Amino acid sequence: MRRKLQSLWRFCLDLLFPPAPTCFFCQRPLPQKGQVCFSCLQAISHPPGPLCRRCGRPLTDKATHCPHCVGADWAFTQARSVGPYTGELRLAVHRLKFRNQQDSARVLARLMFQAIEAEWWPQLDAIVPVPLHRDRARQRGYNQAELLAYELSLLSSCPMQLLLERQQPTPAQTGLSRRQRRLNMQKAFRLAPEAWHRVQQKRILLVDDVLTTGSTLDACARTLRRAGCREVRVVTVAITNKELQ
Repeated sequence: MRRKLQSLWRFCLDLLFPPAPTCFFCQRPLPQKGQVCFSCLQAISHPPGPLCRRCGRPLTDKATHCPHCVGADWAFTQARSVGPYTGELRLAVHRLKFRNQQDSARVLARLMFQAIEAEWWPQLDAIVPVPLHRDRARQRGYNQAELLAYELSLLSSCPMQLLLERQQPTPAQTGLSRRQRRLNMQKAFRLAPEAWHRVQQKRILLVDDVLTTGSTLDACARTLRRAGCREVRVVTVAITNKELQ
């Protein structure tokens, strides 16, 4: 009883005197409005400079495309991400994906929203999350891509639509090469029932947590394009910078 009264008292105090906001990543007090401090935002974001026109990886020379995308026949036209899949951003993805910290989707989605060029939004018709197979979704209890897509829809006023289904479970992608991942994704996705009419000539933003080789997102984009989608763009929390063979 005493413990319950103490909890109630702390709750009332928090309502009357809310604690100072802290940075989502470093937990230090925020000197400005927002959810991420300036230092952490710099640390997790791509370095200043040009990005690959296709996948959004940072470029180190005057090229327009990174080695990963040169000659690649992606079904999506462009991809953007908050930053590289390292450090605090990688830990944040893991907390969302594997530690049931679903509330972090709100902060990460806002960072994704800011990473997208402003001119994208008026052109988009729907936001579509990469689906999980029902067995994995049941095991995890949620789809992290769907949480991110939902938060993006609130920020952008662009509707989220569940247009894709994963029709067969696939082995975990972690540790697989680029070729193995592509083979892994063959026939993995299909259009959801009665979704055909919602795809025709639409411009769609595909959402996932991490872009590694692009095989999963490419398979999703191909499924949408084959069904009549006009264009698919991609946004993820993070992108790997390591080229896989």
